[in-house]
Amino acid sequence: MQYGGKRDDGIRRRADRDFTPTTSPDDGESVALAAEDAAHQAEAESRERRRNDQKLLDHLAAANFSGPSWEHVATQLASYGVTVMKAWMGSGEIFARCREKGRALGPMPNWWGRDDHVDLANDTVTSALRTFKANQMAGQGWAVDGGANLNTYFIGTCILAFPNVYRAWLKEHNTKAAERREAAVGRTPDTIIQSPEDMWLLRSTIDEAIRNLPDRRTQIAVVASAFGYKLDEIAELISAEVGSKVTVGMVKQLLHRHRKRQGGAGK
Repeated sequence: MQYGGKRDDGIRRRADRDFTPTTSPDDGESVALAAEDAAHQAEAESRERRRNDQKLLDHLAAANFSGPSWEHVATQLASYGVTVMKAWMGSGEIFARCREKGRALGPMPNWWGRDDHVDLANDTVTSALRTFKANQMAGQGWAVDGGANLNTYFIGTCILAFPNVYRAWLKEHNTKAAERREAAVGRTPDTIIQSPEDMWLLRSTIDEAIRNLPDRRTQIAVVASAFGYKLDEIAELISAEVGSKVTVGMVKQLLHRHRKRQGGAGK
């Protein structure tokens, strides 16, 4: 079979046409110019928004940040703040933001839920609004040349308010947990662990009661055994805590070594 006849020439011409780039070398420059134009447009819109924010604050300042105008603005800021705070608490983002501000809070609780997020978001926004108003009245708050619009600035105020609100909430929660721990004495295992908070209660008991035991696995095994847990249940508890599979046999070894240490200490 021969190649290169008229039929093949036609196929080649169609291939050349179909696979010829539709862009020219100038298209890259066009894309860059379009991106630059978009950036300029966004900056112009940002400046305009900040100018409008300044006019709004001037109006509020003239009314001493009181009356219907302030109530309306405060409601808008609060609604925005609560929405952002709830989302950030659900994802854990709020803890990262606080760390960036030099206000680390430790790990996010794995037992809190939506009701906790709502309560903390409302308390945080309430505190942030007080700070926002006080700063603006003192001439130390948002500024038009600061780069951020009013909503973004307010979220920054919420981030700074969150640590104190969170610590107060956590302290209250720990107090209630201690009361629950005392009430748990004498209860059966089936009635002790009923929720994530009960799991946290067990972990708190472990932390406080057996800090002198050699490792975390032994600590959990000893306390859970004292609470009446079965070996397979203890294995699941330890696995969840340490992030690796723990078998019933390993639990038996942990408890056996602990009993031997206890026997040796009593000689």
